[in-house]
Amino acid sequence: MNKLFAITFFLIWLISLSQGFSCRPNICQLVRCAPASPKTCIGPNRVLMDGPCGCCKICFIYLDEGESCPKEGLLASEMSGCRRGLKCIDGVCRQKLC
Repeated sequence: MNKLFAITFFLIWLISLSQGFSCRPNICQLVRCAPASPKTCIGPNRVLMDGPCGCCKICFIYLDEGESCPKEGLLASEMSGCRRGLKCIDGVCRQKLC
């Protein structure tokens, strides 16, 4: 299931590279969404939200301080990211420095 989700966003990423990322008309017709619902997005720090261009629902995971975080990029940032007030520094969620 997660593999299909990653492949879907990889395809969107390829399209965005060739045309500059924006939500083109009918882009959602090219996307096959992995199932995400309140029943599958259960647990602490998990929120069901719209994915890129609003084509699919995704389960976004907010990461706490000290947790490993993904490098910047379309695929990783759509699935998880550091909690508010934190920033991904060297692959770890840390307090933002002024």
